[in-house]
Amino acid sequence: MSRPAQGSRRPLSMRLVGRGSGAVNVRADEPDGETWYSSGTLLRIGVLVAVIAPLCVLALVLAVRIGPHFAAGSDNAVNELRLRDIGAHPVLLGPYARDGWSHPGPAMYYLLVVGYRLTGSTSIGMYLTALVINGGSIAGILALSRRFGGNSLFVVNGLGMAVLIHHLGPQFLSDPWNPYLAVLPYGAFLFCCWAAVCRARWMIPLVVGLASFCVQTHIGCLPLTLPVIGWSGAAILYQIVRDRRPPPRTELLTAAIVGGLMWLPPVIQQLTARRGNLSALWSYFRHPKQPIHSVTQGYEMVAHSFSLDAEWWHPHRWGALAGVVPQPPTVVPVVLVAFAAASILIVRRGPVAARALVGAITVSIASAILTIWRMPGPLNDYRFGWLPMLAVMTASGVVWFVLDSGSAANPRTKTSAGPDLRIAALMIGIAGVAIQNISEARAVRLESSTAAGADVVPTLLSRARDALPVATRTDHRDFHRGLQRSQVVRSGGGPLARGARL
Repeated sequence: MSRPAQGSRRPLSMRLVGRGSGAVNVRADEPDGETWYSSGTLLRIGVLVAVIAPLCVLALVLAVRIGPHFAAGSDNAVNELRLRDIGAHPVLLGPYARDGWSHPGPAMYYLLVVGYRLTGSTSIGMYLTALVINGGSIAGILALSRRFGGNSLFVVNGLGMAVLIHHLGPQFLSDPWNPYLAVLPYGAFLFCCWAAVCRARWMIPLVVGLASFCVQTHIGCLPLTLPVIGWSGAAILYQIVRDRRPPPRTELLTAAIVGGLMWLPPVIQQLTARRGNLSALWSYFRHPKQPIHSVTQGYEMVAHSFSLDAEWWHPHRWGALAGVVPQPPTVVPVVLVAFAAASILIVRRGPVAARALVGAITVSIASAILTIWRMPGPLNDYRFGWLPMLAVMTASGVVWFVLDSGSAANPRTKTSAGPDLRIAALMIGIAGVAIQNISEARAVRLESSTAAGADVVPTLLSRARDALPVATRTDHRDFHRGLQRSQVVRSGGGPLARGARL
């Protein structure tokens, strides 16, 4: 291996090779001799443009064609009411769910309100902000893929994200409804945990922040995130003890501050309200009013998502809210079997980044089965938006393992200096899916509430609010729950949200 010129910065794969470090060739696909794609700049620009371009087109369609005439309805109208409370009343809880409790915290509201106010407090601002959150999550996944997996993982995950965008559809990606809004940030959380295990300790505060956002936005993310945090924490502790290095005190202190600030609102509500929401959540999940499911059901749903019959292989739109997911038949989880076979080889002789990715995906799959097993109530499709994302990420990992099998087995192996047909084929696939995604983004339609009664509903709401007892008016959770149960918001949510300040 030639010695780098003095004053030049050595590549990461050279900087992380050392005795006892345990970090061997994190980016094994980038030898010293650059190939047509290993320089990275043109490749990265092409992949990012192909993946992000449909989201940019979607943002233009939302802002220019749909925005001026759009009014949110249903649950998003209630979300808009909560956004209008920020700055006028304390917003301490997440979206109202069922059975007398809300999702744990208001993190989604404090993110959505930024774009909402910048767009003049219009309904479309929520959808544009949701699109920015999802686009930022995808960009973060790709950036971490490049940083710790090299160009090959970057391109493979670029194709995976393009396929996922095609599967979820533009309505899902721009919808600020909380079961949808937590899906792609959960994917970014997984990659941040992976990066932290790859010795990027500065990712620890991001792990805490993303996990807090996902759990506060949708309580179903709690059993998805805790096992992964436990695994990454154990892996980092093992590295510290083995290498006899001091713990990352600055990163841990920053993570504690981030977690404390994010969980301060629900803690305040718990300590000051007549009935704390955290206590209600604990009581509900400790003694659920609806039956929970079996481990077999959890495995069968996960196995179906990893089979060749899974929805994300086909032009299906997730989140159609068709009702309860039918019990899938027993299928062969081809992607899961391929991942298990590749993992055996990677764990034995692969680089640190590949082994860490195997660990993150394995724990995530086990957490998915646990989540479905302990989930009370019907298995509605909207509660499992993270399943296709997890399957796509697993399939991308398998492709990366196969693509980089040679360099993983021998970190010093140099690739040939000509065009790599495997990378070229992946780029063609990304371009093809991106073109279809752009076409779908141009034809997007959003479900809007009717504009009828836009001048009447705010007046009626104002009079009704003035007639309520003071104690009821100040308990905003009860007020919004009453609106939901009375179906006022569902029938006229957009005009109601646009014209009323609570």
